[in-house]
Amino acid sequence: MREEEGNRRREGEGKEKGGEERGEEGSGEGGEDGEGGGKGQKRKAGEAGSVDASSGGGLKRAKSIVRTRSQRARVVTSTNVFEPLNSFHRSQGKGEIKEWEMSPKQAEWILNLIKDNKHVKSMIEIGFGSAHMGVTLLAPRSDTSLISFGQARSAYVKDAKVFLDQEYPNRHIVIEGDPVEQFKRFVRHFPAMKFDLAVILAHATIETTAAYLSMLESVAHKNTLIIMDNIDMHKITSENAFRAWHSATESGLVYETEFLTFKERVWALGKFGLGEGPKPLTTRPKPDFEQLDTNKKLYRYTEKLEKHCKSAAEAMRIWQDAKQHVRPDRWMYKSYLKKLAREKHTFQDEIIAVEKEMFERFPP
Repeated sequence: MREEEGNRRREGEGKEKGGEERGEEGSGEGGEDGEGGGKGQKRKAGEAGSVDASSGGGLKRAKSIVRTRSQRARVVTSTNVFEPLNSFHRSQGKGEIKEWEMSPKQAEWILNLIKDNKHVKSMIEIGFGSAHMGVTLLAPRSDTSLISFGQARSAYVKDAKVFLDQEYPNRHIVIEGDPVEQFKRFVRHFPAMKFDLAVILAHATIETTAAYLSMLESVAHKNTLIIMDNIDMHKITSENAFRAWHSATESGLVYETEFLTFKERVWALGKFGLGEGPKPLTTRPKPDFEQLDTNKKLYRYTEKLEKHCKSAAEAMRIWQDAKQHVRPDRWMYKSYLKKLAREKHTFQDEIIAVEKEMFERFPP
């Protein structure tokens, strides 16, 4: 009895093994002529870049892909987010692009903003540059897209676009030309389109920046966020942008939710008012525009002394004119003394008088 049971068990195992071998052979043939599955189908799936999750190997590969992608998402940090972009710019012979680059603290703030606000998917940017902002906006999540409007005047802009197309395919568009005119054309073609996040990088006059804010309101909804870059009221290069932003907060066009002072730049975060009227400012104090106007005059007179003055005599004329309109600061004193020092034998008395005046106002 035991021998008969053992024989029957061995015969069953032999049949199963034979069936498996025939199945594998048939699968191979079926993979070639389109009939059957098995190895042929697995080979074709592999060639097409797809994954057969129904098989054990396919499921492992699918899990591996998901795990690899999640690992890639986790390793994007504020300290390494720009490494691929900077490496690409170097490979194009452009060297390091510092004009638009942001600090790790700024990058961390943007990365966290995109991660935390899951509703942000469609984004619009005025100004493009070297794509540092674009990378920071697109890197945190894979379900976002960005449209950039910019003049594309710099040589590295086209390289930046090539990089974004390679790194984030089908997620970014650059529309070149005057942003105001191109935006009007865009809205005519896509009148119902709304964006979840708007960024203004490019600044010019107060009027132009105000126009950017106004046109972006037309493509905003109640939860749209807006980031205003480079609005340090104490810098001549960004004061116009600050004035336009502050005016927009007073009129109710936008309301400010955060005012961020980084070492390198000053940003503001807000939302569009959409007819709700003005709201209280964040913790930043109301600006002293009279002092800002004074600072602008000081800057312009000092710039004349440093960059457009060819002789000590000409410097003296600029100095005398300046003192009728503004009270010199330490920087302006030093710039004037530096020009006089070139002809110190001729202007020795003036140098002594100006140094005495400066030390009385600004004791060492």
